[in-house]
Amino acid sequence: MAVVGTPPLYLELGALYERELDAHGVGAVMLTHKWQPADLLAPHSDIDVRVLLPQAPADWEEWNHRLALAHAAAVGREVSHRRLLEHPPGFAFTVAEADARLVSAPELATWSLISGSSRDFQHWKSRAQMAPWCDTDERFYRGILQGRLGGRYQPAADSTDNVVEDIAAYRRHCVV
Repeated sequence: MAVVGTPPLYLELGALYERELDAHGVGAVMLTHKWQPADLLAPHSDIDVRVLLPQAPADWEEWNHRLALAHAAAVGREVSHRRLLEHPPGFAFTVAEADARLVSAPELATWSLISGSSRDFQHWKSRAQMAPWCDTDERFYRGILQGRLGGRYQPAADSTDNVVEDIAAYRRHCVV
């Protein structure tokens, strides 16, 4: 069950991604994406997928090859997917890792559900939102903020290779 308020384009993209992962035997029991639905602005925002697995694959390299095939198939369906699905999932975790709080709380707190158990997802997200940050979390997010504040952000650092429309609007989107 996807999050209410997710823009239709991103709902469709999430469903397509789930179908491709299933077709290639990736074995995901839950898909999420980073950020909240209101943060996704088509055609500029890519969908940062996170994959949750029932258990670790016997062979991570072979699993990664199946993931790569699924990702390539989803990207290849439409030219706009080059930007919207700019990269494969940033992380794959097991359900046991999420249950044991081994997923970075600030990372998990940003997630929105694409598919899978809403109950489990809400439980993990609620715990993550209430968890205190560690020094590593704070350094990481301060680094992001400091890189964008005070005019230090460099728009040229965001590649436009996968942008298929309105590059000027894309660059504004990257700054914001």
